[in-house]
Amino acid sequence: MTEYSQDYTPAELIAVVLAREMKDGEKMYLGAATPVGVAATQLARVTHAPNLVCVYGIWIDPDPYTDYFAIMTDASGFQKFRANATTNLTELHDLWQRGEIDFGIIRPAQIDQYGNINNSVLGDYSKPKLRFPGGVAIADATNLCKRILVYVPKHEARVFVKKVDFITGPGHPDEGKWRRRMNITSKGPSKVVTDMAVLGFDQSTGKMKLESIHPGASLENIEMNTSFPLIAPEKIPQTERPTVEQIQLIRDKIDPANMRDLDYRQR
Repeated sequence: MTEYSQDYTPAELIAVVLAREMKDGEKMYLGAATPVGVAATQLARVTHAPNLVCVYGIWIDPDPYTDYFAIMTDASGFQKFRANATTNLTELHDLWQRGEIDFGIIRPAQIDQYGNINNSVLGDYSKPKLRFPGGVAIADATNLCKRILVYVPKHEARVFVKKVDFITGPGHPDEGKWRRRMNITSKGPSKVVTDMAVLGFDQSTGKMKLESIHPGASLENIEMNTSFPLIAPEKIPQTERPTVEQIQLIRDKIDPANMRDLDYRQR
């Protein structure tokens, strides 16, 4: 019988929900500086998806119990980072172009009702109020990966905006017609996981919809922290809690240094 945990953090819940979206044998791309995404990927690989092929930066299939986080925090970590192979951006782009990457993981600064992602600027592009980390591979990933898993550590109205200030990576603009018009066969953003809910996208309109609410969260609070109306079913399911085993793996084996909470550092 499955034993569900009553003791978990928002970061751990997001990691577990993301991991459940990963299937054994798939190929994935993991963006840089995504601590919760790292924890989710490792969790999937040591539980239900041992044959998940992970491309992380230039590394392919890093050891799931090696310190992934060293690449984000310490250049010396490169020397102790074990992987089955390495690649480069040209080869990675070839994998994308051939449609071999099943999904990617992205954490946006802004996301709108159509799933358009902004990780570039706040305000006018020519005179921005703030510059975000930038696109890196987001434009490629959102168009060439078969689907995109998005996570938002803190569900806030300033993140869930009606219209992004800049489209770093396209979601489903023009009510989902843009991808068909541009002959882009990838699905783009398919799931958005936050500390309050799991969201998806309506196929007919391209708009964001509510799929489940996390334990302890409420529809009222979600709507208060979203700058656009969400499509919601009449009866909204509750997100499945993490299991005791999943939380123990994250805390004791995968991320004992608690790097996942870097996603919650003050901005």
